[in-house]
Amino acid sequence: MPAGRGNRRILTVTGVQAGRGEPRWYRSLVPGSASPGEDPQPRATTFVVREGETDIWVCCRPELDAPRAAWLCSRRVRELRAAILRYASRRPGFLTSLKPLPADAGAPPVVRDMLAAGDAALVGPMAAVAGAIAEHVARFLQGSFGCTSVVVENGGDVFALSPAPLEIALLTISSPLGGRLVLRTRPAPEGLAVCTSSGTAGPSRSFGRADAATVLAAGGALADALATAMGNRISSAGDVEQALTWLSGMAGAAGGLAVCDGHVGAWGQLEVLPAAGEGVTRSEGS
Repeated sequence: MPAGRGNRRILTVTGVQAGRGEPRWYRSLVPGSASPGEDPQPRATTFVVREGETDIWVCCRPELDAPRAAWLCSRRVRELRAAILRYASRRPGFLTSLKPLPADAGAPPVVRDMLAAGDAALVGPMAAVAGAIAEHVARFLQGSFGCTSVVVENGGDVFALSPAPLEIALLTISSPLGGRLVLRTRPAPEGLAVCTSSGTAGPSRSFGRADAATVLAAGGALADALATAMGNRISSAGDVEQALTWLSGMAGAAGGLAVCDGHVGAWGQLEVLPAAGEGVTRSEGS
């Protein structure tokens, strides 16, 4: 386990899954300035967009016209949600299926991503909805404004486009390790998703008891679906290593972390660091 790095810059958080209408209190934990001794980063624009059940936090660099960016982002979220709901209205079971549904070349792009991710992870397409929306919003903002860095957090699921490594706090309310772990990832100029499923907290359905099942992948929908599938495989601390071994064999997965009953396992392209002043142990998956 690498040593702590003092007051590192945490870009965002994963693992907290609030229900509809619940305040996203964890967003206040993201610091707004560079760490001591670091070169200050370009000023960022941050804003929140809420549309229906969707509640996202956005951080963009360099600084943008925040009201305009937020308005355009809100419009894009409405378009994505409308596309999903229109498709669901003509495909029975899309919103409720716990199993993959066949691909549909005529579906909207966000729906095609969800269907493909569900098929890859062997879960229903709605298991991928938060990650899919996060990625589509991030890529929209980068394309519309030419941002060098975009981070979108959608209910604890994160998609980022960043030329620098990402440091993301893992917050699990039901675990004594909640708030004590930080994930450090590789640079992600082409995009990286960090999505988390929990069987002990939040509104999302899980057949497991993991405090956190976190997956890294290039695609938001895939990371979200794989996190659900990995979480389903963890009913006790003894399942952590086997679940990570399963994840390591899944095409498109770049890394993963699982927390259950105080036990931590990790695999892939990430470091697991203690939060400032904390000391935790790490166990490796295959």
